[in-house]
Amino acid sequence: DTGEAAIDIAEATRPDLVLMDIRLKGKLDGIEAGDRIYQSLNLPIVFVTAHSDHATLQRVKTNTTFGYVLKPFQERDLVMAIDMAMHRHSVEKHLKESELTHAALLAGITDGVMATDRHGRIRFLNPVAENITGCRIEEVHGVPLDEVLRLIDESTLTPAGNPLERVLSGRVRMEPGPAMLMLDGEGRRIPVEIAAAPVMYAGMLAGAVLTFRNLSERRRAEMRFRGLLEASPDAMLIVDGGGNILLVNLQTEKLFGYGRDELLGRPHHQVIKSQKIAPTKPARITSGVTMPDRLAAALNRLPTMPAMKTPMIIPPKRVLETFADCAAALDAERAAVRAVARAATVRGARLATAVMRPLAVQ
Repeated sequence: DTGEAAIDIAEATRPDLVLMDIRLKGKLDGIEAGDRIYQSLNLPIVFVTAHSDHATLQRVKTNTTFGYVLKPFQERDLVMAIDMAMHRHSVEKHLKESELTHAALLAGITDGVMATDRHGRIRFLNPVAENITGCRIEEVHGVPLDEVLRLIDESTLTPAGNPLERVLSGRVRMEPGPAMLMLDGEGRRIPVEIAAAPVMYAGMLAGAVLTFRNLSERRRAEMRFRGLLEASPDAMLIVDGGGNILLVNLQTEKLFGYGRDELLGRPHHQVIKSQKIAPTKPARITSGVTMPDRLAAALNRLPTMPAMKTPMIIPPKRVLETFADCAAALDAERAAVRAVARAATVRGARLATAVMRPLAVQ
């Protein structure tokens, strides 16, 4: 008949539901005991009380309360209260499990995730978003997004504004676009790629979700790749799926006689023309190397030159083309072919002399 005893019995028996009288002996009354049972065991609590005063009912109407019955009560009232409490507890249990599952999924992804209500106030941050912004969700829950998400246009270095304004007002998706700079908790600029979408419920706007991807590691990888590209002794360029040039190295400028600004963004076929080199005659030494293409600049700034072209697919839908100047190798091959031809001629002459000499003696 005490609150402490009620807690011990609940922990020992683990019932499906607790029917708790508010007036109990001891230091804990029924409401306090019920709250502790709910917090530790997550059991639904239905309170029974003979007191219907405002103060008592306000204490009963807490998150731990699944229902209450006033004394005296009919059996039907008690059954109804128990049924409602069991139903509510089942719904809350499934909802909590769903929330935990989604929270685990959002915590496991490498992108930052922010969710707001329909007024643009923050409702959720995943750990990545907390880490970059330097804000905990407990600190910024209900705060307008633009007070936490500070963006700068990378090309102009001016404030980029709140990307969710158009998403919320127009109820439209925002696909990933040009990279922006996000200021982290210490004021450092981090390149990010942002996407956002409205959240709709029953045809009504409920809020929006914004995701951002930290591009710092990608930028570092690109810098390392560019360093290797510039250090290459061969001309190297990257073209997109439409055949437009995206990236070139210094050797490409030297080999084809174009400046980098003239090459970038131009269709590949307008800059480089090629034709197969005819096989060397009268004979050709096979070395296992594919016969190179003869390449010429479209504007004829440089004379036609022999070069070995090697294409390589780079996901997604890009091609890396390498052009190796093989003039010296081709000259050496032709010299070798001529040497073979001369040797064949000498061998033929010697054979003819050897055949004719006995005939002359006769």
